[in-house]
Amino acid sequence: MRKPSRNTAIQERAFSSRRAASLLLMSRYTRSDFIGKSRPPCTAKSKR
Repeated sequence: MRKPSRNTAIQERAFSSRRAASLLLMSRYTRSDFIGKSRPPCTAKSKR
C-alpha cells in the first residue's frame, strides 16, 4: 500500500500553474499578434 506522496501533488500544482501561465502568455501573444499584424494591412487596404 503506497500513500500519495507530496511530491506528486507539488508537481501537479506546478504543472497546472505553468499551463495556466503558458495559456495566458499564448493568448496575450496571439492577441498582440492579431492586433499588430492583422490590422494594419486591413486598414491600409480599406483606405486604398
